[in-house]
Amino acid sequence: MAIHTGVAEERNEDYFGPDVNRVARLLSAGHGGQILLSGAAQQLVRNHLPHDVEIRDLGHHQLKGLSLPEQIFQVVGRGAAYNMNSLHWQLPKLVQTICPLKRHCSSAAIKS
Repeated sequence: MAIHTGVAEERNEDYFGPDVNRVARLLSAGHGGQILLSGAAQQLVRNHLPHDVEIRDLGHHQLKGLSLPEQIFQVVGRGAAYNMNSLHWQLPKLVQTICPLKRHCSSAAIKS
């Protein structure tokens, strides 16, 4: 899930615009079960979260089609389905760090 706030244009029962593209790129950066926030969304919710929910800064990342890097945040808390501190494209690097010798890892876990 990805959350961003901005302006969208409605046309023929569909939504368009740069902010719709931004949230789509943010969504593609996440893993299933992960909840990501754009910087704009994080600013709006950061002071309104339950005590057992936190927002983790995952850093600035260049998203396809955007001119500037986007600061990406992850919502984590008790019972959250996904609490890993990585994005979709960082997983192969993470697997290589955890298991540098490919012969000892499941081939399904390694994407080169």
